[in-house]
Amino acid sequence: MTRDEQLAFVREMAGRAEPDTVIARELGVHPRTVLRIRQRNNIPSLWKPPAANTECGRPAKYRRGCRCPECVADHNARHAKGRVKRVARRDTAEFSHGVNGYSNWNCRCPKCKDEAAAAYARQKAARIARGATR
Repeated sequence: MTRDEQLAFVREMAGRAEPDTVIARELGVHPRTVLRIRQRNNIPSLWKPPAANTECGRPAKYRRGCRCPECVADHNARHAKGRVKRVARRDTAEFSHGVNGYSNWNCRCPKCKDEAAAAYARQKAARIARGATR
């Protein structure tokens, strides 16, 4: 089916107020493709963005790219809380010492410190080699 035929089909089905999922099934494409066809050609859609988790300070909002102070503070607080829990159970947990122990478990034994320093030095050398800043 050509693009013009797809467009005509979408216009016809949209005129009958069919949802994008039904149109997509008939065309054999993904519903998001139908939505893009509608948007490019100013064909009204029944699709509405999800209303759940739209308020700031929620994990989903940060994952979707919001970097307002409230979302950043919530993200940092959640990660700090996880870090505190890991440190609290570090002495009883089974983890491999090294970079993992240093960064995830906040272990500061000589092995973890040395391996983390070496890993970070390798990362820095690789950044410099490819011309990346920072």
